[in-house]
Amino acid sequence: MEMGLAFHLQKPIYVLNPITKEMPTYEEVLGMGPIVLDGDIAAISTEPAVV
Repeated sequence: MEMGLAFHLQKPIYVLNPITKEMPTYEEVLGMGPIVLDGDIAAISTEPAVV
């Protein structure tokens, strides 16, 4: 639900862990164009996102 709101508000969506095909929401999550951090929180940019 939070991802849907962020997508609607055109905010960047970060996913901490990899998205796997076994996830029931795999296609929906990929469709929102998240930034996958692969467990590295330091990868979150402090620069404003360009939309």
